[in-house]
Amino acid sequence: MTMQAVKGVTTTNRWIANLPNRSRSLLLEATKPQELALRTAVHEVGQISPSIYFPHTAVFSMIVCMTDGKTVEANMVGSEGFVPVATTVLPFSNTIKTIVQVGGEALVIDAGDFADLVKSYSDIARLRERYLAATYDCIMQSAACNAVHSVRARCARWLMALMDRTQSQDINVIHQVLAETLGASRPRVTEILATLQNDGYLELQRATLRILNVEGLRGAACECYGIIKREIDQFPSRRI
Repeated sequence: MTMQAVKGVTTTNRWIANLPNRSRSLLLEATKPQELALRTAVHEVGQISPSIYFPHTAVFSMIVCMTDGKTVEANMVGSEGFVPVATTVLPFSNTIKTIVQVGGEALVIDAGDFADLVKSYSDIARLRERYLAATYDCIMQSAACNAVHSVRARCARWLMALMDRTQSQDINVIHQVLAETLGASRPRVTEILATLQNDGYLELQRATLRILNVEGLRGAACECYGIIKREIDQFPSRRI
């Protein structure tokens, strides 16, 4: 992963790395690093987020919240992008909150400062539009996935996506949190993880798991894993 640095501010965020040198420098000068704890909410439903976060090692989940308290993940964001996405288009979202799924570091910029950079520099605006278009497609794919694919296939997809973003086969997993992410019950998630372990794809440990067979787990995941991964990998060159 390429490290970019300006006046002591470093980043491994790929969205920032795809900016031309001048725009990247201006953006980095306006940011500051911040360590974020697991389950921290950086954007609540119906509220205005004052900041934009560019993940380094942190991973975020965009969560759809139902009126009965049920939840399901709409999108996962790591070092390929930024959150909250809605804040860069509208003041707030009435349906989605953004939480820290994996604790770690991110660069933070004032939302107003980022909006000014978007207005002033066309290359920042273009890259933002490409990322927003890719994120829209990912959210639509996730919506279809949540509707038609099994919890097991979606669980395998989620674990693969998290492995990609953390670049580690050791994953911290709290069953209740994973259940809320997948929109499933905790007993069902525990059962599915046990079957994936029995198949030799992973090893369950206390509050963590280790992926043992990446190809096997990829095979257990639904087609949405590859579709969403391609969208994220190719967004910098996307035509809009």
